[in-house]
Amino acid sequence: LQMYADISSLSQSASGGFISNGTFSVVATLEVADSYGNIWESAPSPPVSITMTGGTSVQSITAIVAMYGLEPTRKVYVVWYRTKNGGTTYYRESRTLLSVSSTTSSTVLGLNETSLSSGAIIYSQGELENYAPEAPIAVCAEEDRMWAVPGSSRTHVVASKPRAPGLGLAFFGQYYRDVPAGGNITALARQDSSLYALKSGSVHVAIGKGPEANGTNDDLSEFATLYNNMGAESHLAVYRASSGIYVKNATDLWLIGRNQQQQRIGMDVESYSGSQSLRAITYDNARRLVRFLYGREAQSCFELVYDEEVGAWSYFTRQSSSDSALPHSAYFNNAMYYVMPVAGAGSKLFKESATTFTDNGVGYSLKVLTAWIKPGQTLQGFGRIYRALLLGDNLASHTLQVRVRYDYETTYSAPYTISSANATAVNGVWQPEIRFARQKCEAFQLEISDVSPTGQGFALSGLSLLVGVKPGSNRQPPQKRF
Repeated sequence: LQMYADISSLSQSASGGFISNGTFSVVATLEVADSYGNIWESAPSPPVSITMTGGTSVQSITAIVAMYGLEPTRKVYVVWYRTKNGGTTYYRESRTLLSVSSTTSSTVLGLNETSLSSGAIIYSQGELENYAPEAPIAVCAEEDRMWAVPGSSRTHVVASKPRAPGLGLAFFGQYYRDVPAGGNITALARQDSSLYALKSGSVHVAIGKGPEANGTNDDLSEFATLYNNMGAESHLAVYRASSGIYVKNATDLWLIGRNQQQQRIGMDVESYSGSQSLRAITYDNARRLVRFLYGREAQSCFELVYDEEVGAWSYFTRQSSSDSALPHSAYFNNAMYYVMPVAGAGSKLFKESATTFTDNGVGYSLKVLTAWIKPGQTLQGFGRIYRALLLGDNLASHTLQVRVRYDYETTYSAPYTISSANATAVNGVWQPEIRFARQKCEAFQLEISDVSPTGQGFALSGLSLLVGVKPGSNRQPPQKRF
């Protein structure tokens, strides 16, 4: 709640309650319940005092708050707290539903002191006042606390109070940590006892959990610079996973391990990620897959997937359209969800299924591209590639295609194709063999794919190569000799 209740007046009534003569102080808060039943309460208003002089014990106080054109989308209540005569402790006395059709909201306070003292004491007399920071440009959360970067103070990190059961999340009013100079914070991440603040070209870290709700026992250190050779381009470019913090900067992908050591993991996919527009990073907990979703308006969407267990990358093409819709993704309840642009239809929500092998009804191909393989075992050695033997499982009808390119060339030779029926002929084992027309080379690269995908296709378990080593270096044509 950004606002608090502003008490515009307190007035004495000779009847209508059970208040005797004395001096009383009144404060008010705003209160709202969210969809989960959690109660969110604003900071208290400035206190307003009133002295009762009517001489009887049936007096009451009419209290009014100004509305200032407030038009809440949920039911908002004014909660009234009052002290005993001459006291300093504020007890909860009344709660009034705000009416959006009026410029003021009023209630009558009239409990005697015995009844008043049975009410709850206002939260701010046991902890610091609740505060709602300006709209943040970056947030991160842990088990019981949230951290944020306010939009108007982008070198500050503010903290919420530790979360209490049944209550909404509230921030401290004046508590923050400043991050060393050198630009604005673009993203936050929290892992173990480390709080990371990332800028476009640097990473900073503070250690500790922060203060309790009353501001005591603050063990959070000041921020110190951890790295100056990497950073995050936006809050979308940071994600916490089991292995550490994944980060995309302007040109590369990084992992900050749980030991705070950095690892450049994007070298193998630099041609894909580079300066492309990252839309989301998500983490498949069940399979330990980190997914980087890229896409721009009116451009193809694609996803880079990093397998934490084997340290390998995969590439997936996603929906594309000429529409202005942008893609997004999320991992929720052990399933992946995607909001994807669809040509002529804006955006649609998709759910990934482990038993569906088409993309919105369209088949997609498994494609494997090997590294450059050197038969001569050295750079620019000389050898032969005789055969490639594949082993795997035939899962659905498909057409296997193998293409090869030689000696670091960019074009492929004529493809080799075989149907799934022929690949499993005789004994039912999916074990196709390719005999290459051209054999001599210094290096070769294989591309293996399904060129008629209608379903699951095949699963590749292994690849064996029969190669030969020839003496000397690669033979160059006369035109390249001098």
